[in-house]
Amino acid sequence: MRKITGPLTNENEFLVKKGFINMGRIPELDKSAAFTLEAIVTLDAATGGRQNIIESQSPPAALFIDNKGLLTGSVHIKGAGWQSIAAKTPLAAGKTHHARFSIDAAGKMTLE
Repeated sequence: MRKITGPLTNENEFLVKKGFINMGRIPELDKSAAFTLEAIVTLDAATGGRQNIIESQSPPAALFIDNKGLLTGSVHIKGAGWQSIAAKTPLAAGKTHHARFSIDAAGKMTLE
């Protein structure tokens, strides 16, 4: 992929927008139900409003920190709507975290 600063117009592009990555369409993911979103993040503050890390339209998915500071992975599954998985404890502010959200071909989600 290549980084751009304007609207996403081509495949395999991404846009850095206010500290999170907005992914362009990735044709290979249209053919597969399995994927992983992964990032290394350092938080200024872990509570407040939702903080996006990665968002994607294809597949429709997101990796974010919710308003309670919980790392959350979410994906829209045809026929089932939005499905999410969240961490049990909030992420600590000021620390670096390796975040990974995956879904396999059977629809099993994992969050690390």
